[in-house]
Amino acid sequence: MNFTSELLTKNISFTDHFKESENHTIVSYDGALIQTILPLYVRVGFLLVSISCTPTSNSNYIVIQNIIDIAVASVTYFLLGYRFAFGQDINGLIGHYNLDVNNIDPKNIFYGWTAVMSTTGIVTTMFAGRMHVIGCGVNSFLIAGFLQPLFIHWTYTKTGILNRLILNNYVLSVIDQFSTLNIHVCAGIIAFIGHLFFGRKLIKLRDLDQEHLASTPWIVVGYFLIISGLILNMPPLEIKHLEIKYIFFTSIKNNILALSGGIIGAALWMKITNFNENGEEWFIAKYLQGGIMGLVSVSSGIFLYSSVIAFSLGIFSAIIFVKFSKIVLKSAVDDYCLIIPTHLIGGLIGILMPTCFISFNRFNMKPFIIQIGSQLFGFLAVAITSIFITIPLFIFLKKINILRNKFEKKNHKLAIDMEKKILPRDLFERLYKHPTKKGDDEHSSTSHIYSKSVLTNLGISTLSANIGDQ
Repeated sequence: MNFTSELLTKNISFTDHFKESENHTIVSYDGALIQTILPLYVRVGFLLVSISCTPTSNSNYIVIQNIIDIAVASVTYFLLGYRFAFGQDINGLIGHYNLDVNNIDPKNIFYGWTAVMSTTGIVTTMFAGRMHVIGCGVNSFLIAGFLQPLFIHWTYTKTGILNRLILNNYVLSVIDQFSTLNIHVCAGIIAFIGHLFFGRKLIKLRDLDQEHLASTPWIVVGYFLIISGLILNMPPLEIKHLEIKYIFFTSIKNNILALSGGIIGAALWMKITNFNENGEEWFIAKYLQGGIMGLVSVSSGIFLYSSVIAFSLGIFSAIIFVKFSKIVLKSAVDDYCLIIPTHLIGGLIGILMPTCFISFNRFNMKPFIIQIGSQLFGFLAVAITSIFITIPLFIFLKKINILRNKFEKKNHKLAIDMEKKILPRDLFERLYKHPTKKGDDEHSSTSHIYSKSVLTNLGISTLSANIGDQ
């Protein structure tokens, strides 16, 4: 008897079946409908942000990258990935490929799809306009087919190694209630490793021209879609002592408070520290990026925090974001959307924070030490796994010449030639030295603001230097 015949025989609906099933962690079938929309929200948001914030003269290439990425990631996940994520457990490491789909809550399956879309969206945004389309597809295949299912299984199944690992008679259980590890840390690590292989672009500007950005409304719409997806993407949690209505209310409330705290904190701290940025559009982008870091910072312990703590963590993380964004903008890292500080640094803050707000016996610090060790173990497990998988991938892509697209190859060569023409600077100068006057721009820090004469001698027009000539 097939699944449909069984339902007809019992005279129950699909919704009733899922509500009666004991195998589902969140039993509302209607939630699956929301999860089918979230991935599209998230990816459209990342696409708009990529086009708005990335210096390029060929935005169509970024659109092509995202379309290929979405297609490859979706096909890979629904043919392969979700089976590894939710299949029968194999030593707490991964699910078995053969599984009974009827015993899996569809909401959990679509949660995995949203996680895949979010992770690949973050990575593709980091490499927007630079990575070869085929390389982008290979990278998405690996994330959707292996990395994301692996981390979902580790964190959100009862026997996953990050959910229940017994070591010396102690049970190590990582607190990650809202996808800090499998989305933000994973994507941040891949983005950082990828940058090491790509190196510098044609030119790294400290004062970016306003023409780099699309209109402000598109920036706001893009980040609004990303924020909506991150807030509503409920992981497959099993919290038996809490009602689902309470879980939903608490997650939405704390996420909104953290988002607000991040925006307010970024705005105030940038004002206090006289954060220099050319154009109001960049200020708006930084405010919204600070808000997203606020979301990331509370995601791991979203149900543990009170309203005041969630708001305070948002402000604290925004201050950290502004400090790290200064380092990124002054370095040779081409991270226009500030993926690394937002997701990698935010993920590290987020995974460590829950331990500080759990009640422990002050006369017995061993449980606290065990829990902080569990959190660090979870972060390192995801980070090291991502590194060991990503480095061989990028070596392979570089070896077969599909890492960079043709525009990026040209720009990278020009960047190398340009670097040979300027005075060498040590690491401290590249990171922290500011030009004291306009005439110092030619040899200022790694913002690499070159004079028109230097660019002319290299055969590069001022406009192409500004926009990357992609």
